[in-house]
Amino acid sequence: MRLANTAVVLVGFQNEYFAEDGKVRGLIDDPIRADQILAATQHLIDALMDTETMFITTPMTIDATTLLALDDHGVVGQLASLQAFSPGTPGAEEAQGLHRFANRIVTIPGKRGMNGFHHSALEEVLRENDRSEVVLAGALTSLCIDSTARAAYEKGFHVTILSDCVVDRSAEINALYCSQILPLYADVCTSTEFLDQHMAGSTR
Repeated sequence: MRLANTAVVLVGFQNEYFAEDGKVRGLIDDPIRADQILAATQHLIDALMDTETMFITTPMTIDATTLLALDDHGVVGQLASLQAFSPGTPGAEEAQGLHRFANRIVTIPGKRGMNGFHHSALEEVLRENDRSEVVLAGALTSLCIDSTARAAYEKGFHVTILSDCVVDRSAEINALYCSQILPLYADVCTSTEFLDQHMAGSTR
């Protein structure tokens, strides 16, 4: 993997999960784990800041009025009923811990559900910038990370998931996905392992 062909895609790093008053922060049984993956992701970005790595965020917004009118009973419908990730609200904004990287992160709007490619220009941006390697971090592992990783794999991208930079409703669910499910179509490693493998001069 060359970092010049790599995009780190940040999924779900929004206040609804990462702010203390986030409406869905309580979905995580131990919210401290959300803070831990944010810290690990900040460290990753710091380490890669001066490389050719591309950083992308795919924020989700949910138009609660439209979805509930469609009688959506899925997980997105549940979020809509909480009025979470509503456009223009603080909860839908990028997690505060990423603000200092604003000049290095490309924001791709449009994501309405779990899959970062759905209703967004993510694929076009990756291909236009010759990014064949997709590295994922964020929340939740069993929903948005899994859906985005599968879509990326099916579109021909090589996918890596950073196990210490993703979080789910429980540590057990997170461990199950990282050990048994995600390796079926992605490489799974820690951010430290990733940096150890790819920070040699030839990968910059």
